[in-house]
Amino acid sequence: MTVENSLSPATFYGKKRSRKVKAVAEIDEYVVEYRHRLADANDPSSTWKVFRKQEAALKFGNGKCGLMVFAFQHRLGRRSFLVANPKVFWHYDVQRKVQERCSYEIIPEHTVCKLYFDIEFDKLSNKTSNGPKMVETFLKIVFLYLDKELNVKVSRKNVIDMDSSTPSKFSRHLIFIIPNAAFHCNYCVGNFVKYICQEITHSVSADDHLLRQFFQLSELESLFVWERRSETVLFCDQSVYTKNRHFRVYGSTKYMKNNPLAASEEDQFKSTLKNQNELELWYFLESLVTYFSSEVGRVLDYDSDCVSFKQGKKLKRHSNYSSACNSPYPQIDNFISKVIDPGRIWRWAYFSSNGYISYDIIGYRFCHNINREHRSNNIKYIVNLAEACFYQKCHDPDCRSFTSQTWKLPPELAFILEDDEIFNTDKTEVGFGDFELPDDAMIGILDNVEFDLVYVGGTT
Repeated sequence: MTVENSLSPATFYGKKRSRKVKAVAEIDEYVVEYRHRLADANDPSSTWKVFRKQEAALKFGNGKCGLMVFAFQHRLGRRSFLVANPKVFWHYDVQRKVQERCSYEIIPEHTVCKLYFDIEFDKLSNKTSNGPKMVETFLKIVFLYLDKELNVKVSRKNVIDMDSSTPSKFSRHLIFIIPNAAFHCNYCVGNFVKYICQEITHSVSADDHLLRQFFQLSELESLFVWERRSETVLFCDQSVYTKNRHFRVYGSTKYMKNNPLAASEEDQFKSTLKNQNELELWYFLESLVTYFSSEVGRVLDYDSDCVSFKQGKKLKRHSNYSSACNSPYPQIDNFISKVIDPGRIWRWAYFSSNGYISYDIIGYRFCHNINREHRSNNIKYIVNLAEACFYQKCHDPDCRSFTSQTWKLPPELAFILEDDEIFNTDKTEVGFGDFELPDDAMIGILDNVEFDLVYVGGTT
C-alpha cells in the first residue's frame, strides 16, 4: 500500500492536539512510522513517534541506533513520550514558545551516562547563601574525588553549567563531559555522588578529614542549606539517580513556569565547542546525559553493594555490577559467551543513543589484529544492534585503535532485533500529536522537512 505524495501536513497530523494519524484511508490495522530528513543533508533520517506510556516508548527506542526517548508536558500537565533522533528533536523543540518547552530526557535504566548533578535550594530560606560561590566549591570537591577515586582529571571547561534560577529558587544542572569516559549507568553515578556528599558531611565534624586540607571549614559548611522543614541538607539533590529518571533538557522550563535552563554566566564549556555555526544544537547534544557523539573508551563503575553510607564505609572503586545481571539483550549475552568460551563476560555497557553493547572479556584474549592471544591485556567485543553485527577491539595500547572485521549475528538473533512487535501495540497506546505546536507553526516547519511514510506490518 502506498501513501500519495499529495498528502498535506495538515491532513497528516490532523487537527490541533490530535492524537490520531489520518492517512489516505482510515487504516486501523496499521501503525504508522513516519520518517523525515531535515533540510541539512548532514542530518540523519530519524523516526518521530509519540507514545502515551513510557514503557512503550522505551521498548520501541531500545537498541535503535540514533534514537533517544524524551518526555514532554502538554498544556494540561500530562506527559507524553517521544522517540526521536536528538537532532530532529532539537529542530522541533526550538520552534515552540519558551513557556511551552517542558521537555525531559529519559535516562534509561542500565544505560551508559555522564556524571550529572541537580543543585538547588530555596533562596528565601537561605538569604545569605551565595549560590555561584557554592557551586565553585562543590565542583572543586568533585574534581578532587574524580582524580582520587577514578583517576579522572577534569576542569571547569569539562562541565556544562546550566542555570534556571528564579528570584525564589537557586537551580543549576551540572553535566560532566569526561574525555573518552563515562559511567556505566546512573546507579553508579548515584553511588559516586552519595559518597562525595557523605564525605562532605563527615568533613564538617572531622578536623583531620581530607577535605579540610584543601578547604576552609566555612566553605564546606556553606554547602548546607535550610529546607522549609527547618533542617539543613546539602544543596546537591541525591534523589535524581533512579530508574528511568526524567531530567530536564537545555532550553526547557518546568510546567507553568518560565525559567528555561540556559548556560550560566560561569559556564566555560560552551566556548570549547568547535562547531560555532551550530553552537546551540551541539551544546544541547552534549548536555544530554546519555548522548555520546563518539565512542567511549573507558566505562567507569562505582559500586555500593556491600556499603552502608550511614556507617561511613568507603565505596569500592571498581564494580562487578554489570556482570551481576543480564544486559537488555540476554540472548546476545549468551551468544557472546559462546564466542569467547572458555572466557567469560566480565561486564557489559549499553549505549542507548548509539545502539550498541560493549562486552569486556576475561579469560579469553585472542586478538584478530595479531592473530594470537595477548599476554596480559584483555579484549572486548562490540555488538552493533542496528546492523545486527559484532566486532572485536582491544585494551592493549598497541591495538587500541584496531577494529576487526564485522561478523553478522546469527539469523535468530537478527530476527529478535528486527522484531516489530512494538508496532502492533494497541493504537490507544500510541499517539501522533503535533508536539503541541500550533497548526500554522507546524506546517511552517514541515515545509523544510522531507517525509517518507513507511507502513510497518504492511507493504511499502
